[in-house]
Amino acid sequence: MNNDQKTKLIFLITGILFILLFCILLIPNASASCMNITDRTINSISWNYSNSSPIISASLDGIILQNFDNTSHIYSAKNLLPDSEHTFFILEINNTISNITRTLSEPQTETDILINYIFIYLFFIVALGCIIIGLKIPFIALIGSGFAILGILDTIISQWFISFIFMCIFCAGIFVAFSKE
Repeated sequence: MNNDQKTKLIFLITGILFILLFCILLIPNASASCMNITDRTINSISWNYSNSSPIISASLDGIILQNFDNTSHIYSAKNLLPDSEHTFFILEINNTISNITRTLSEPQTETDILINYIFIYLFFIVALGCIIIGLKIPFIALIGSGFAILGILDTIISQWFISFIFMCIFCAGIFVAFSKE
């Protein structure tokens, strides 16, 4: 395999990695839902439902709700833990309705936000520095790609653009590491 073919192959592999990572960023978070959620807070969830047949029973997290009022078509669960998952289940004569929902997380403190930004910038500087050094020592570029992956994992949920930048750094690190002879 000559040098020109090797470079084309590396471009192809890097392009495929870039496209795959980009597609992963675009996948939306799916949520299982069979009824409407009317309100969600740090420690409560309210569901709005409609029933086509009489309700036999209802449960929250597997515990049957005593004295369940099905005339209002709204059920509110209160005093729940922050960022916790809860299942609301309604059993009708010929149907079941269920929904799995999380309560909201507690807001981040200023200290937590500052620490997150410090890690993002640290991953960015180390990843970019390793790729620059990788121009002379290709193995170091792989280490830079590893730090870019850490940056993606740290930011993928909340900061899409920064994850995209880290994805570019990752692909550049792979390219630099494997383009040297």
